[in-house]
Amino acid sequence: MTNRAVIILSFLLVLWALPSVWSQTGPSGGGSATPTGPCGGDLNGTFPNCGVAKINGSTPAAVATSGSAADLSAGTLAAARGGAGTINGALKANGSGTVTQAACADLSNSVTSCSTDATNASNIASGTLAAARGGAGTINGALKANGSGVVTQAACADLSNSVASCSTDATNAANISSGVLAAARGGAGTISGLLKANGSGTVSQAASGTDYIAPGAAGSFTTVTHTDVEIVAGCMDFQVPSSGNTINIASGICEEMVAPAGTLTTLTVNLISAPVNGQKLKVRFTQIITTLTLGGGGSNSIVGNPVSAALGVVVDCVYRTSNTTWYC
Repeated sequence: MTNRAVIILSFLLVLWALPSVWSQTGPSGGGSATPTGPCGGDLNGTFPNCGVAKINGSTPAAVATSGSAADLSAGTLAAARGGAGTINGALKANGSGTVTQAACADLSNSVTSCSTDATNASNIASGTLAAARGGAGTINGALKANGSGVVTQAACADLSNSVASCSTDATNAANISSGVLAAARGGAGTISGLLKANGSGTVSQAASGTDYIAPGAAGSFTTVTHTDVEIVAGCMDFQVPSSGNTINIASGICEEMVAPAGTLTTLTVNLISAPVNGQKLKVRFTQIITTLTLGGGGSNSIVGNPVSAALGVVVDCVYRTSNTTWYC
């Protein structure tokens, strides 16, 4: 082999060996080959697949290397670092990364009932609960619930113990269609006959001879209640006086018969003391009365009274209440 051939062969061998040298030096050696071998410093593994084992010499949490919150398995991020920390409830951020517990004022649409207990009726200070929501609403009167929370105005049929008179005006006698009003309540009750009221709303049966004079019977009324009346039946009184006597004519008498045995020197006759307006009274003398004193009875006045009476004289009088005067 010539010298020239040896030189050419040696050059070719050098060219063949250069890639192997470059692969061993890498970037730190100024070469361009891919590094191999174990990773150093805060890295672990081998080139070219190194991982982060430490940060500035300290081992980080797994999430610091994985980038996934799912890798957090313990601990709680403090509220001062933007986490929930130990807060139990709604959260409020302050715009600077700090979290606190939220209140009603922090909500975007809170109203008064957010912080006032509306389940306590004493805290409801305005408005009226609608009838459709179980309140009285604008109803004025008794209320009726339908079992589903809705309220309407109650009627008689909604009461547990209502009777016919609930919706029928029993103050109108025309609407009373059954039963009999008891005598103790001012009705006739079971009485058959004339009725007597006691002035206090109780009715009883009237008694003949006491409360009224039976037809055709003689007697006198003990009480006259008419304002204008003339009593003509069963109302005569018969007297046989002596000289100097006084006759007081009782209430209810319509004719007083004065029948002495003979002529009387003096006699006093007092008319009814408590007559009614228009009441008439006759005083009939069967004997001569020389000196007659005819009085009005009580505080009543008398006009036209005679001072003596002849045989068979009749003194006819009528009473006027407006001036308490007998006119004879």
